[in-house]
Amino acid sequence: MERMTESSKAVLDRFGRHAAFVNVMRSMSVSCDCEGVGAQPVVTPDIGILASTDMLAVDQACIDLVHAMAEDDRHDLAERIESRHGLRQLSRLEEPGHGQRPVRAPRHGPRRRPHPRDRRRRGARPLGG
Repeated sequence: MERMTESSKAVLDRFGRHAAFVNVMRSMSVSCDCEGVGAQPVVTPDIGILASTDMLAVDQACIDLVHAMAEDDRHDLAERIESRHGLRQLSRLEEPGHGQRPVRAPRHGPRRRPHPRDRRRRGARPLGG
């Protein structure tokens, strides 16, 4: 695990702000395709696709979304993450400042678009405007 984190740090050092990270949380199984064995059956419902320019933030958001799922949906996956010390990578990335964990968990579900008057009140303006 530590070597995987060190490799990620090397890539970040080389490309810096020109990197983007995309995690696809779809058809998740408790087995990793890197194990070289046939994948176990899918154990969670599809959650979605997350992207960020901060590798640590997007990975932490994925973990938060797994833990926000109903117990029956997350049990096998959460148990595998904990039994294999899957969160160790996140704390190793945080140490040298190669990212930061999000302050709040991401929303799960569709976003509600604010009414134009609500945007004006908060001082925000529409994109492109």
